[in-house]
Amino acid sequence: MKENTKFVSFLLDETGSMHDVIDDTIGGFNAYVETLKKDGGDITFSLVSFDSNRTQRRYVADPIDKVEPLTTSNYRPGAATPLIDA
Repeated sequence: MKENTKFVSFLLDETGSMHDVIDDTIGGFNAYVETLKKDGGDITFSLVSFDSNRTQRRYVADPIDKVEPLTTSNYRPGAATPLIDA
């Protein structure tokens, strides 16, 4: 690992409350990732999404160039908020 490595972690809410802002969420996430890619350098990226049914580790310390854009196919809010874990 290089001395100047940047570690970026992103927590993505995939609960039903996000349904009304799905396009904004996808656009914002994709713009952020593109900015990181354009900035260059050694960047590792971790992405965890959650809802009441599961927590999913989508990326774990992967190079930023491996991160794929969010789409309505791979980001589908719908479950409840896990309040017991909040």
